Amino acid sequence: MANQAKGGSTPLPTESASRPARKPGLGLVGISQHFLEKCMLLLYTIIGLSLLLVAILILVLVFWGTGSYLLDISAIAAQNSMPVRDVVKEVFVDLISGLLFVLVILGLLSTIVNYLKNGMTSLRPFLYAGILGATRGILSVGFRLSLERDNPETFMRAMIELGVNAGIILLLAISLALISKVCETPGQAG
Repeated sequence: MANQAKGGSTPLPTESASRPARKPGLGLVGISQHFLEKCMLLLYTIIGLSLLLVAILILVLVFWGTGSYLLDISAIAAQNSMPVRDVVKEVFVDLISGLLFVLVILGLLSTIVNYLKNGMTSLRPFLYAGILGATRGILSVGFRLSLERDNPETFMRAMIELGVNAGIILLLAISLALISKVCETPGQAG
């Protein structure tokens, strides 16, 4: 113990050090472990492919919707009794929101790819997804505020929502910085 305090390299005895290590692949435990790992790989692959298909579908729908709205913008503006510039704003906010949503899905997909490559998961893609989700929220609140300027109750709710989203982004960014600092090793960033 005194050796540890002075920076010595003697490890402390642990309960696992006193038991012999169990070799995987022997007996029922090894077979069960192998079977469960293969099942997990299969499920991760199915979920990854599903997320990829959903991201592609959302991307197609976002571009299709943007294109169709822009081609028929004057009729839509007349139908909704909105100025054309407000319809254009709405279309582009929807486009950006859809693209950010696809980025969130791709962040989750990168976690699955990382697991399939290395057998490990990471917390970072979830933090990035949270930051992107809160950014989407800020964009949508900003757009709503640009359309509904006169209602004080809506304005107050929007300010609270903006504050919550900004707080989420700040906390997730701090978490990301802390994880990067803890996981950093000499010569390699974690």
